[in-house]
Amino acid sequence: MNKASTQTANGQKTGNYSNYVEKNVGILGWSGQRKDIKPAEDLGAETSVTNNANYNAGDPIHSLYVNEANISFGKYALSGIMFASQNGTVMDVAKGSNTNNAGSDGVAVSSASITDFGQLTNLATAGKVVSSETDANNEAATGTILAYSQGVFGDKMNRMSSGTSTSTNTLLQGKSSEINIGTNVEMSGRSHTVGNDKYYPIAYLAKDAGKITVDGTTKAHGYGSLVAYAENLGSVTTTGDVTAIDDWADNTDSATKKMLYTNIGAYAYTNGGSYKNQWSGAGQQDARDNAGSKLENTEITMNGKLTINGLGALAKGSKAIVNLKGTGNVIKTGTSVHWLLKMGEQLISTEEL
Repeated sequence: MNKASTQTANGQKTGNYSNYVEKNVGILGWSGQRKDIKPAEDLGAETSVTNNANYNAGDPIHSLYVNEANISFGKYALSGIMFASQNGTVMDVAKGSNTNNAGSDGVAVSSASITDFGQLTNLATAGKVVSSETDANNEAATGTILAYSQGVFGDKMNRMSSGTSTSTNTLLQGKSSEINIGTNVEMSGRSHTVGNDKYYPIAYLAKDAGKITVDGTTKAHGYGSLVAYAENLGSVTTTGDVTAIDDWADNTDSATKKMLYTNIGAYAYTNGGSYKNQWSGAGQQDARDNAGSKLENTEITMNGKLTINGLGALAKGSKAIVNLKGTGNVIKTGTSVHWLLKMGEQLISTEEL
């Protein structure tokens, strides 16, 4: 941004707005990397070309390990994504089961919270990112998605399934892309209208049979946040408590005050209710779970306590399910319930992921 509020001419090669940096992705898992892919049979590492080295035993393929992530989205960021998994890739973020290669050749598994703001400086209050409808007061990114999981193994752009053996494809075709997060999560993004489009900060978005699981707590500090969104056989499961109470919103700004109590805890939307892998080869496979059963539901499950200013949950369409299993849930609707339901419809109609 050249320390200014607009991009330089050389900086804005893509995107629609000179005063935003648009659609950046922190980590993209796209290849289909996951357990049960075999180096020898699927990747060409046969003993005949490896001087008899057995890579199946010595270097087995596993999910994509992200042991630590320090990715931040500042006030000029628009519609950025921190973690994205497609084509059946399994991404394990700060999971205790990740290989811990601490030392000169690796990164230890971090137990710190995953945040979208941890590297930001020059904040008015250290450790707090103010979200405001007034740009001069705003410090938060707009419409950030923290975790986005879409599709299944065997989608047409998948680089693994084009070369993997018949037995591996039989085992893996149709299995979900996954993002599994092993620690607490905090997000700071705001909802905001830019041009003719409305953008929403979303913690977890799973669509087309994508899957997201979160072991820790989740806090959405901005306003207009959607914590969990599942579409078309997508699945989101959170274990810890979930909180979205506008606590970093600019409550001195009149325009921002109108946006308070507009958070949504969970939104499941069927949108078709079926998904086959997009593989161009023979034998297309319905989306299925790890046990091999065909996926039927679009489902969000929150196992911890939900504390939210806004709408607790919304399910739209056949076999769209939201389970709020925590005890002592606190849902403060304010005066915005009708607006929130309308916002849900708008989210469906304008979503371009």
